[in-house]
Amino acid sequence: MHKSGFVNIIGNPNVGKSTLMNSLIGEKLSIITSKAQTTRHRILGLVNGDDFQIVLSDTPGVIKPSYDLQSSMMDFVKTAINDADIIIYMIEVGESGLKDEDLYNKIKSSTLPLLLVINKIDLSNQNELENQVEKWKNKLAIRSSNNLYNQSLVASLIARYGEDYTENWAKGLVENFARKPQGNDRAQIIAVANNEADLAIANSYYLGLMLSGKKGDKQLNAGKKVKILFPSQNKYGAHINISGAGIMKASKNYDNAIKFLEFMVSEKAQKHLVENTYEYPINSKVKPSTLISQFGTDFKEDNISVSNFGKYNAAALKLMDRVGWQ
Repeated sequence: MHKSGFVNIIGNPNVGKSTLMNSLIGEKLSIITSKAQTTRHRILGLVNGDDFQIVLSDTPGVIKPSYDLQSSMMDFVKTAINDADIIIYMIEVGESGLKDEDLYNKIKSSTLPLLLVINKIDLSNQNELENQVEKWKNKLAIRSSNNLYNQSLVASLIARYGEDYTENWAKGLVENFARKPQGNDRAQIIAVANNEADLAIANSYYLGLMLSGKKGDKQLNAGKKVKILFPSQNKYGAHINISGAGIMKASKNYDNAIKFLEFMVSEKAQKHLVENTYEYPINSKVKPSTLISQFGTDFKEDNISVSNFGKYNAAALKLMDRVGWQ
């Protein structure tokens, strides 16, 4: 079987992206100079083997654009992030992030395989290099494996990608825990606000509760320090947990139950729900609360059947136990 894919190199100006590109393809294709922003568009190079082809992409150095040409250059970077199969994120010793925070957060929240390459280590020492590596570890806050939300997330991944892929993903996730899983969703968000973690996996409506002020000033202030990033936008979309209801087969009040369910999806009930629970509405005529819609409403949702959450729940629990997700 012949395989091919895009491996795109992203990083700040003058970190060595073009040098790496030339080294990988074995040709002097990209210009190498000490002058920043020499690369102004994507440069593609091919690496061919008997059963593979790698399309390497050198990109302009990431900056916060201040005029049209720089904006155009950053559009090339955004495209490279969107069509990548693998991202090589290149930094030099002493760097902590990209010069454009939005792009940096987009890379951090991506579900794509990401290789961190630290360049210019000859200008450092072993202790400084080890400290630099540690900065990129232990970044994630998340609830425990006995939480149904997380079980459903893992079950959906098993249904979508298979058990082997999901277990490998979960191992990497556990290795990147900022702390032992603990607390509810709001506790994960607070951990990010307090710089105990860079990312948290949480349901969006919990942030709405915090921003509403209903949970006190402390949580309100914490909520103002974070924002929502929707993962997997280049593939199947963000995992969705839903609130649902059903009618028992032996129900004695079937007709009234139907009326109640119809009321719950009506505009009146949905408006009440979104302004008090801060969940996204199921009724398309109702808009989400502004506390949540400020983070986006046009994100891609994973449309996998929720029946898979129950179907693969037992497998998800066993998998989470095997990888040490407490």
